[in-house]
Amino acid sequence: MGSTPATPAISNFSRTKFDIRYKTRFIAGLFLLLYVIISLDKRTDIMKKILLISLLTCLFIVGCSNKENSNIVIELEGNPTTGYEWTCEINDENIASVEVEYISPKTDALGAPGKYNITLTGKKEGETKLVCKYARSWEETEYDETKTYNIEVDSNLNISSEEIK
Repeated sequence: MGSTPATPAISNFSRTKFDIRYKTRFIAGLFLLLYVIISLDKRTDIMKKILLISLLTCLFIVGCSNKENSNIVIELEGNPTTGYEWTCEINDENIASVEVEYISPKTDALGAPGKYNITLTGKKEGETKLVCKYARSWEETEYDETKTYNIEVDSNLNISSEEIK
């Protein structure tokens, strides 16, 4: 019944790249504000300096408290031209959200399988399960393949998964 999908590949979108990019912009903004404050002449109103220092302090607080969640993507091979598709359900949608997207193959060969990207995004700390089923939606038989994952979201909204075999 249909082709059996390959073993899933799980990739983490690391917070490191996100943090470095935004911290670099934040530091550049700090230097710009410091330049403006230093370049003000001595006749400038003291209130303008206080306002700029307050703005600088707010930017510092916002930059240091940047709490963005991370995603993981589970890649599953599939071929919707055969009628089979991956559908996924998460037990607790308050902990993580799930989005399934089909990516076509990069070949012109007819019937070539593509991949399904199952993107999980942490919403709040906790654990839940993700169940992905590979089947034809109109058939009332057992699923061709089922994959179940333990999903864990930590207090920083970092998400991890482990396939249950």
